[in-house]
Amino acid sequence: MNWSEEEYQTEFASYGETLRPYYPAWRLSMILWKSVWSCSETDWGRYRSSIWSRFPQWVASAARRSRDLTGFLSLFARQAHLSTIGANEEEREALASLLALPKLDQDLIIRQLRNDAVLITALVRRFQSARKLEREKQNGTD
Repeated sequence: MNWSEEEYQTEFASYGETLRPYYPAWRLSMILWKSVWSCSETDWGRYRSSIWSRFPQWVASAARRSRDLTGFLSLFARQAHLSTIGANEEEREALASLLALPKLDQDLIIRQLRNDAVLITALVRRFQSARKLEREKQNGTD
């Protein structure tokens, strides 16, 4: 299911007001997570047991070694073996809007990814787990 930007914002707002400043970093992490599964040259399905520990490590490592968002994306793509970032047109547009943010906003995203990668990726996991439960309920599986 493809979500609109408004649906992502509404969902993230349900996480609470104190997390609001993390929305751009979370949204970027959501794009990266989906890219790992749809744009990678590696079959990460073989690593299901460790992917949730690898992902925050990739995020934090790329953020620590980057000066800007473009460098971060390049390093992350290399670590995750991504051929492209953004699984569909909506995600690529969202990514372009993040890259069009003022430098200070981009610097904040990098700082958050560097310092709070575990929190941000935990929010990604929470979102993905909720979607998985919804799909299972729709399919009638337990």
